[in-house]
Amino acid sequence: MWTVLAAAVFATTNAPMEGGQSLAIQDAERVLLNEPTPRVTDPSEARAAMLRVQKDWARQLYVGLFEELKLNAEQVEDLMSLIAEHMLLTTSWSSGSTYVTPGEKGAVHFTPSDEEGARANETLSKIESLLGPRGYELFESYRATLPERAYLRGIVQALTLAGVPVEPEEMNQLVGVVQSEGERMQAASISAPANTLAHAEAIIKVLDDLDVSIERRFAALLSQEQMEIAARLFVDRKLRGHVALDQHRQHVAEGGSPEAFTYPPH
Repeated sequence: MWTVLAAAVFATTNAPMEGGQSLAIQDAERVLLNEPTPRVTDPSEARAAMLRVQKDWARQLYVGLFEELKLNAEQVEDLMSLIAEHMLLTTSWSSGSTYVTPGEKGAVHFTPSDEEGARANETLSKIESLLGPRGYELFESYRATLPERAYLRGIVQALTLAGVPVEPEEMNQLVGVVQSEGERMQAASISAPANTLAHAEAIIKVLDDLDVSIERRFAALLSQEQMEIAARLFVDRKLRGHVALDQHRQHVAEGGSPEAFTYPPH
């Protein structure tokens, strides 16, 4: 169950950037969101665009790691480039497959080629050389919890902008809450076949329940001011989920494919 939720959360918490992106950037983001890519762009341009998108995500998802290791600006830039390269090598950017789900043994949506696998391992070796044994161990702990950190990204950004940021140790506690509640949700049963309207409705219901249980536990970890901000985000998240689901119901009622549902960004 958490495999399904983690994949949905990880794919949908990374909403596309807004603004005047090139076609390559737009195609790159559609691939990462597991959406069809109707345009054909130059492969080298598309890959460069993907790397820029990945670096942006790495900056947001690994910011706590940079702070914990007290990396300087040059080290951060080098690490982001290596992380982006590794993520790209373990993502089928040409066929539109989703990420290999971090931390889910056996839950592989895309298997890199032997060459890509070797290059990915080489990239990890470079990260270990850059960070040292202790730093690399911490990096691996972050990499194993990327779905949970992606789930928290919007909340962490909002708290930072409000001047009440989450400290690294608090972040680790929040990650633990999301991880444990997600694993608990494995007991939930979704019997509806995948790529059906009933399946989309069931996933939204489980995500609603997950948010409620996580919000309840966050109250014991965050300050009152932080919790007020987080609570508003949980309300907004649920509203967007149900708006998207209502739109999908209408789409299906009008003869559209039930496979077209995209989980709203968290």
